Amino acid sequence: MAALWASSLACGKGLSNIERSNRTQFSLQPNSGLELILNLRKNVQDEFNREIQERMKSTVWAQGCTSWYQTDTGKNTNNWPGSTLEYRKRTRRLNLVHYAT
Repeated sequence: MAALWASSLACGKGLSNIERSNRTQFSLQPNSGLELILNLRKNVQDEFNREIQERMKSTVWAQGCTSWYQTDTGKNTNNWPGSTLEYRKRTRRLNLVHYAT
């Protein structure tokens, strides 16, 4: 079983995000012993990445400084540009139509 990665938030604790991701993951474990494999649809991932990168442009992490948050090309792949409350709302329920099984 692979653990889900939780994004770093500008405010709030990273541990609570990891715990939330793990709760989502463990809630999907079937009791029958069968293995469930979900693959995120590419169009869903691409749209999410576009949204996050657009929102990231207005944050302090994208204002011309380099940091460990960024790749060599300057793309921030670590931080969540919203609030902790928004993160919780968006990760509360898994939308299975976004996945191929």
